[in-house]
Amino acid sequence: METHDGRAEQLPFSDASFDAAIVSMTLCSVADPHTALAELHRVLRPGGQLRFFEHVQADSPAARRVQRGLDATVWPRLMGGCHTGRDTQTAITAAGFTVTTVDRFLFPATRMPSSAGTLILGTAERPYQEGTR
Repeated sequence: METHDGRAEQLPFSDASFDAAIVSMTLCSVADPHTALAELHRVLRPGGQLRFFEHVQADSPAARRVQRGLDATVWPRLMGGCHTGRDTQTAITAAGFTVTTVDRFLFPATRMPSSAGTLILGTAERPYQEGTR
C-alpha cells in the first residue's frame, strides 16, 4: 500500500485515476468541503463510487440553531476543525455526484440530543458523461 501527503482540497493524483473513494468523518473538518468534493469528483473515473459516513446538519430547526452556534464558537476549536452543521448530502450532489444510497440516522440512540448525532451513511457515483461508457 502507498500513502501520499496531500490535502483534500488539492489531491496529488491524475484525473479519473480511482475506481472508488471513501470519506469518513472528514467533510465536516476540511477547510473547504466543496473544493474537496470537486477534487474527489475529478480523481474518480466515470462510474466510480464515493462512499461516505459523515455527521451532518440536524433535522430540526432548533437543533440546527444549536449546531450553528457551536460551529461559530467552540466546537471546531475543541474537535479538530469539525463543523457539525454542514449539509453534506447536498454538497455531494452539488459536486456532480449522484447519490445512490443514503441512510440518515441518529447515533447514539439516546434521549439526550447531540450536536454531532445526526449521521449519513451511503454511496454516490460519478456519472458517465452523455454519450460515453
